[in-house]
Amino acid sequence: TNNDNKTSRINLLPTGKTFTNSNSSFNALNYNHNATVNFEIKLDSTATIYTTHRFVKGNSKNKNFSNQITLNETDDELNRSISGDYSESDRGTFASEIYFYKKFKKKNRGFTFSMDSEINKNDDFSNTDSQTLFQDPTPNDIRKQNRFDTLDKTNVTLEARYGEPLTDSLRLSVTSELILENEKNNRRTFDYNAMSNEFDEFNDAQSNFITSKTLRYFPSTGLIISKKRLNGRVNFGPEFITFKNESQYIGVNTHINKNYVFPKVTGYMSYSIGKSKSIYANYNYNVKLPSASQILPVENLANPSNV
Repeated sequence: TNNDNKTSRINLLPTGKTFTNSNSSFNALNYNHNATVNFEIKLDSTATIYTTHRFVKGNSKNKNFSNQITLNETDDELNRSISGDYSESDRGTFASEIYFYKKFKKKNRGFTFSMDSEINKNDDFSNTDSQTLFQDPTPNDIRKQNRFDTLDKTNVTLEARYGEPLTDSLRLSVTSELILENEKNNRRTFDYNAMSNEFDEFNDAQSNFITSKTLRYFPSTGLIISKKRLNGRVNFGPEFITFKNESQYIGVNTHINKNYVFPKVTGYMSYSIGKSKSIYANYNYNVKLPSASQILPVENLANPSNV
């Protein structure tokens, strides 16, 4: 893929407007391999296991050349930059879904158990040769460096649900859900050394290691309605969250660990109007936590224009 772009942008700042004009040329090569395997296993007339497994392997190579200039409202130059970048990325994903259903003799009484998991691993490399020149006292940013980024991410969700009929169309639902999220980001940056003609000078300010672990437990009670035209479910309960984060940056180790309890509600409804017409509605109330990079004292200096 080849792309040439020319952009003019107005930046609205508290101190006034600035204007950025840029040109870039981008070349990319990507490939992906995907494979999916499904199984259905009937243990007996009352119990069934369904499984789905997905494999993804991908690689991309990119070249980018760009230059830009930023002016103030009187057309005075504030900064200009020129850069040439090359990057490679290897990505791998394995995802698995397992679902077990058991029905009992009593109508609408049943038990389900499910496990969803996804493992991601990304290895990225980038070579940067850039110059960002400022007209004010801000030091110029000159970079000739290699950067290595590694991401390891694992998500696992376990859910057990028991349904007990109250009437022909109404069931009580008792559910336990456990979610584990584990993420590691390792960034290593090396500057060019003219003496050795190698990229062997470790850059502390542009390197870091961040880990984050989140454990969520959501025990809930709910109701399930199943009628000829109307179907729906609502679950509500407390969500217990353990949030652990750690960073290593410029020789400083930082730990931020928190425990939370929040209310959580999930629900959906569908109503059939006619043969091919239906109305659907969904509702979710939960609390989204910030990412580890948002709360840990680690500066992202990857982009010279944002320094």
